[in-house]
Amino acid sequence: MVATFSDRQEPLTVLLVEDNAADIMLMEEVIADYGIDVNLQVVTDGVAAIDYLKQRGEYKRRRLPFARHLWQCTSDAGYN
Repeated sequence: MVATFSDRQEPLTVLLVEDNAADIMLMEEVIADYGIDVNLQVVTDGVAAIDYLKQRGEYKRRRLPFARHLWQCTSDAGYN
């Protein structure tokens, strides 16, 4: 059996890197309109995005099982 998005027990965390407030609001509206159960995290620049993914600074206590796995994969491939 293939797991789908709807099979998740908890909301999927989505990191949105966007500096335009109108685009952030648009994404929030789309998520709400489609009834998508996500934990939308927004950062406004690339430095904050890297801090979020590496769990540094204000993002140190974030629980990111998928992002941590993704970051490890990219680090192993030399993209850090």
